[in-house]
Amino acid sequence: MPATVDGIRAALTADQHQLFDTELGGATVETVADVLRHWVLEVASDPEDEEVFARLEAETSRL
Repeated sequence: MPATVDGIRAALTADQHQLFDTELGGATVETVADVLRHWVLEVASDPEDEEVFARLEAETSRL
């Protein structure tokens, strides 16, 4: 699972790059973590990532 902006970007398809950059560029200090969480969930699909998914979803639901 990518843990950096560069890691997320590297895992994206060419079509997703522009959308990611647009969303990230439009994020505020308050929303940037939500944007990054969304994209981490988009690119991560390994079974061992399920625990991380659950934690990210719990964090998002508290916001």
